[in-house]
Amino acid sequence: MGYKEGQNLQNRIADEFRYQMNDNFGDYQKITLSGLSPTNFGNESKALLALVGGTQQLDIRLTKMEFTEDGYTATIQAILWDIYGVNEEDATRNRGFLTKVLGGETGLRAMWVLQNQRGKKPMTLGYIHIFKVSGKINPSGVIK
Repeated sequence: MGYKEGQNLQNRIADEFRYQMNDNFGDYQKITLSGLSPTNFGNESKALLALVGGTQQLDIRLTKMEFTEDGYTATIQAILWDIYGVNEEDATRNRGFLTKVLGGETGLRAMWVLQNQRGKKPMTLGYIHIFKVSGKINPSGVIK
């Protein structure tokens, strides 16, 4: 994952986790981090955009929770999934002269046939990122 997009995603997860910890008065079992979307590499690296594009799924897991007198430290695992699938638009869209000369269109059409007519599953890669989130527990529900 590119550094900027990765840091941005980690910050979004951490901010939402801290907010919900306060909102639920420290009851981490009530936290749901389902509204966060996977990242796209286009803003940081054209090479990553060409190689990966974006990610299609984000799974977030709380793997460890430690409490102190007035706070907590959570260990969070974020898994970004990239599914190398080809849809009909990928296989039929005109991508220009260079793609045609280099064989990109032929390769995409072949992948579409394998995945959509012959039942071959697309390659799926997962990137696991583990990080810690710390915060204070505020019984009034006001974020610190």
